[in-house]
Amino acid sequence: MHVKTLAKIASRYAPSRILSFDSVHVFTVLQLIENKGHISRNLLCKELSLGEGSVKTLVKHLKTHGIIESSKAGTTTTSRGKKSF
Repeated sequence: MHVKTLAKIASRYAPSRILSFDSVHVFTVLQLIENKGHISRNLLCKELSLGEGSVKTLVKHLKTHGIIESSKAGTTTTSRGKKSF
């Protein structure tokens, strides 16, 4: 995945609070999903040492860019996410 894409996902959209995650967290999420197939937000909180709100925002940013999709079973990568990773 390109560094610019990772940085774009980890940036703020509008004037809002400062994000507590960065491009390293985004890359780690993609690696975890790739290794496990799907992953829950609770496990992401533990693995990334981030709060639930930060993980929820991170997942929202990844969804907005079409990299992941969520269901009751967990979070998985989309075909676009698999291509770029």
